[in-house]
Amino acid sequence: MKIAILMSTYNGQEYLPMQLDSLQQQTYENWDLYIRDDGSTDATLKIIKQYQENDRRIHLYQGAAGKNLGVVGSFFELFRNVQADFYMFCDQDDVWLPTKIATTLAAMLELRKQNDSGVPLLVHTNKLIVDQQLNLLHKPSFEKRPHDLISIVFFNNVTGCTVMVDNNLKKYACRADLKDVFLHDHWVALVAALLGKIAFVEEPLIKYRQHGNNQYGGQDFFAVLKSSKLNKKIASLKRKWSDKSWPTKSLPVRQINQLYKLFFAEASAQQKQPLKAVYQALNGSKLERQRFIKKDLPHQGTTSRRILSDLFFVLGGKGI
Repeated sequence: MKIAILMSTYNGQEYLPMQLDSLQQQTYENWDLYIRDDGSTDATLKIIKQYQENDRRIHLYQGAAGKNLGVVGSFFELFRNVQADFYMFCDQDDVWLPTKIATTLAAMLELRKQNDSGVPLLVHTNKLIVDQQLNLLHKPSFEKRPHDLISIVFFNNVTGCTVMVDNNLKKYACRADLKDVFLHDHWVALVAALLGKIAFVEEPLIKYRQHGNNQYGGQDFFAVLKSSKLNKKIASLKRKWSDKSWPTKSLPVRQINQLYKLFFAEASAQQKQPLKAVYQALNGSKLERQRFIKKDLPHQGTTSRRILSDLFFVLGGKGI
């Protein structure tokens, strides 16, 4: 099985060598790494070329070379143009544990056995949240990971750097208009939750590094709530209480609207029900959103997470 690892880099010189070393230490060796640089001004390209000289599996993708496409555009440039049996997303600043590819692939092959040949498949794994020096910040969570569509919309537990996806999922996900994609990994998870199957590997297989450029990833509610950015956001939402201020043109809402537009007609009756419920709530009145929360929004996760999602949803934004 050929595994394509997709990485977008941008000014990643500080942590990139450690990540590349961790890929070369994988027990499963039939992989190729495709890197697209998104306009780095530091030594990132030099580092990539040094590793290329010693490993034929490392490729510097030249499509849209030099253009700054942003993280969504850069990953999709790779996703749409690289061909393999399975695909893994890779951040420039993490560290993969040695069995990450092998264990994830085994779970993917098992998931494929359990489903028809045309079903889109996604596997994601647990992670160790670490600081800049790779010291453990949070113990891995082993709580239940719901994979239904509504859960993925409001309580997304699929972290992009932990996933493996198949070509069936790629075919559907790549139909997206990128101007209406909020985050590439969330979009892929939404498509998988709607049309396919998702499996979770409880074993942590990656050290997910937290630093200044990604400080909100993996944090719990109380850590996030302390941020002045979030406090300002909540204050802003309170000022937008009226129905006329509901941001139907905001990117998270447009992402769901695109999911509905692209896939509602071809979805099964069972798949249509949650998609229609979310779509109507997001595009309806405040009262309709409140009704949706009481009736359809899953009562799961920590109380703090639940409260914050309700606040964002009713006052004018997407749950987190």
